[in-house]
Amino acid sequence: MASDRTETRLEPTAWRRLWPFALVAVVTVVGYAVQHGRYYIHFMDDAWVMSWAYNLVNNGTDADTVFRDGTYTIVFGKALQFIYGSFLEVAGWSRVNALRMSTAFVWLSAGLWYGVARELRWTRERALILAFSMVMLDKIVEAGCLCRAEAMVLAWIGAALFAFARGRYLLAGILATAGAETHPMAITACFYILAWTLAHPQRYLADKRRTAKDVGWFVLGCSIGVGWYAALHWEELASGELVRVLKGSASFAAGKRKEWTYLDRHFKWHSKYELLIFVFAAFAWLQQRLWRDNAFPMLAVVCVVISAFLNKRPNGFYAALAFPAFAVMAVHAFGRAKIARAAFVLLLLSFVYQAHGRYTKYPEYVPGASVPTLQKLVPDDGLPVVGMNDFWFAFPDRPFMPGDYDSNIAARLDSKEWRKVYLIDSSFRSNRYVFSRIKSHLRRNFDAEEIGSFDEHGKHKLTVIRYTRR
Repeated sequence: MASDRTETRLEPTAWRRLWPFALVAVVTVVGYAVQHGRYYIHFMDDAWVMSWAYNLVNNGTDADTVFRDGTYTIVFGKALQFIYGSFLEVAGWSRVNALRMSTAFVWLSAGLWYGVARELRWTRERALILAFSMVMLDKIVEAGCLCRAEAMVLAWIGAALFAFARGRYLLAGILATAGAETHPMAITACFYILAWTLAHPQRYLADKRRTAKDVGWFVLGCSIGVGWYAALHWEELASGELVRVLKGSASFAAGKRKEWTYLDRHFKWHSKYELLIFVFAAFAWLQQRLWRDNAFPMLAVVCVVISAFLNKRPNGFYAALAFPAFAVMAVHAFGRAKIARAAFVLLLLSFVYQAHGRYTKYPEYVPGASVPTLQKLVPDDGLPVVGMNDFWFAFPDRPFMPGDYDSNIAARLDSKEWRKVYLIDSSFRSNRYVFSRIKSHLRRNFDAEEIGSFDEHGKHKLTVIRYTRR
């Protein structure tokens, strides 16, 4: 479905003038590759989420065996687990390979927003500026450099809105609700769709009969999406596990400064400069009265901010889902002010600067470089392993406990009742306090035997110790 016919179509930009974007594409691809495994070194959630994927594609289960004892069932994310797991079965179970899949979802989302921009009747150049701006905004870069669900959810949201903008209401409804199986925050797609609808009243609200028909198709699609979730998680629904998990999330949020939203948490602690950019863009948008051209950019911002206040479990990672709205508003405002190109170049320089900074902070660090040596050093006897969470990728088929997860570490070790266990004691970017606690607790009931050691990432020593219960 095209935008309102009362809008003025912008003159198309000749493709030969768009060649600089090919260079931008190369820079961004290299920038993401540089930041894979460096944006966050030893990030706990990566091993956590990928362990679910490994269990699903190899064992047919979706239980959490890394952070819990296997009795905790995952009630969301089975599609994510299957897609990532299937890809890693072919490409190899490494953190960098998993991050490549996340980056692919971010780029897919950007491509879908290019399509949305064209439905707004933007020129190709401005639509490309929007798409590349999205992949260079640091919060979205973060999503593409993690194995969490946000990258895939961004793709769900972009697909749902693009389908709705094209008049595919049944498909839009399916995508908007089926995405919530990946993560409940995918429901943010409905807020984007609401903003699109309000921005085009002549198309969606003028003819009541047509409106009822469109709503009917969308609701039917939503019903199919709900059915998709039920088909994948009927056991969790029947057992009441879903209700229990949602109640647990609500109680968790109750003690976490619940007056904050995920946007508050993000802007307060992470990207103040981005907040200044977006505030300036909003001022320019209002000063130029751009709602007369198209109200979607500001309505999208308003709707996602409202969705943030409805979120009962603040999490700064979720802020990535709101950034497409901010990007649309900024590109629209700066484009009308004829500074879009200059702002885009500044964003590109910022992206390169941050990628360079993350590389040079630990230039000796090569993600995954220790894995082959470590796999040779640890005997292939299937015994449990305790170590930094990234080392899970070296031993996905063995019992594993992340040694940097400082939550009841002693009780968790005791609950395993392991007779023998290997401790991978790495001095690179590890929490030495937690590892000293682990070793102190193991020494009480286990005899220690050093298996071997080597230097990783320069002069950082890694030692493998086998503990045998007395």
